[in-house]
Amino acid sequence: MLSFLTPFRRGVVASLVLSCLSIIGTVAIPLLLGKAVDAIQSGERSQVLWYALAIVGAGVVRLGLSVPRRLLSAQAVRLATPRLLAERRFRVRAEELARWTETHDGAAAAANLVEEAARNATGRREPARQ
Repeated sequence: MLSFLTPFRRGVVASLVLSCLSIIGTVAIPLLLGKAVDAIQSGERSQVLWYALAIVGAGVVRLGLSVPRRLLSAQAVRLATPRLLAERRFRVRAEELARWTETHDGAAAAANLVEEAARNATGRREPARQ
């Protein structure tokens, strides 16, 4: 599978870097919010505006990094799909899935599997009553 990703290495690396930087923005928001609450509780109200601006800034940075990462991921999928389907084993499996979806509801099948897993986890034998 890694050899398959070789032509997409730059996109994968860029997506990974953007994802990591986006996570920093995600973590910064609650951290800064906690600092703002601490400033309010300790009476340092002059600091609250700065923390609020930093929270907004972290949100903007997070958004600015998330959107390109998602676009890179979508582009990589669009580029990789034809190449992947050129390999017989993947094409055959995709055709099998396409035939299955013609007669089955994937969402209903997934819901049934989740309910079955919940029953097994709780020891119930019967479906939950509604």
